[in-house]
Amino acid sequence: MRFTSALGAEYHQRWFADFERVEARRDAAAAKFAEAYPRLLAELVALFREGDDIDVDCARVNGGAPVNEPRRLLSVELTARGLTDFTTKPSITATVRLPDWDSGQIIWPVQRPNDLALSVAASMMPPHDIRFTSRWWEASERDRIERAEIVERRIAEQEAEQAAARQRYEATLLEQEKERERRAHERQRG
Repeated sequence: MRFTSALGAEYHQRWFADFERVEARRDAAAAKFAEAYPRLLAELVALFREGDDIDVDCARVNGGAPVNEPRRLLSVELTARGLTDFTTKPSITATVRLPDWDSGQIIWPVQRPNDLALSVAASMMPPHDIRFTSRWWEASERDRIERAEIVERRIAEQEAEQAAARQRYEATLLEQEKERERRAHERQRG
């Protein structure tokens, strides 16, 4: 009976040493994850949004190309990866899902309205709109001003989002530093 008890104690001692070793590795990895994810998330989302914005411009330029012009601009990701299409390798920006650190809500990809819904809505434009008359050209200046305001608003929103992400990241770093100092202080007292 004492032999079995001694074996059990020895096993428990080995298990506990393994437990502590793995716990220390886990805690170090968790701290690294907590520090890196918010920072990398902010960088990836900013990178993906910039590419998305430029892709819109590429599509606009491609759509306005003269009939006899064969050149077309590829997307940012295709160009970066040296691909001509996504038939053999999937698009990273189209397949990745990135949740926010705090809320868990998906912040990439950006939720967009349904294309079919947009097509239906566009087909239901009221006939009194000057753009659908013989005086369509009179609306171009108004449209240009509206587009410029939209661009300015979008830039301001992106800058505000980036500033908020930076503030959240800095607050997280500050909280982590305080927690490390608190633990160090407890270890010194203990």
